[in-house]
Amino acid sequence: MVILVKPHVIKGITMLENRSSEVQWLKLKKKYFSLENDIFLCFAYIAPSNSLYCLRHNLDRLSIFEKDVNSFSLMGDVMLCGDTNALVGIKMNLYIL
Repeated sequence: MVILVKPHVIKGITMLENRSSEVQWLKLKKKYFSLENDIFLCFAYIAPSNSLYCLRHNLDRLSIFEKDVNSFSLMGDVMLCGDTNALVGIKMNLYIL
């Protein structure tokens, strides 16, 4: 996964530590961007549960992802981007736009 950030906004963005190789969280700082709340931005690729990757690693990926979303939503607004292979809409109580 590659995330490109323009140099003039890099000071307003913090890359957060991951608990899963399938997601990358960034924090957009409210003061820098003149926002009401910090935004926790998640770029995700969650492989299909029947994929070779999932069968080999046997991870409870959605549980980790759900804990992250719940944790970050207590600190600000959460935005999810990427490919979740529709698993998030089925397994979690989220609205997907």
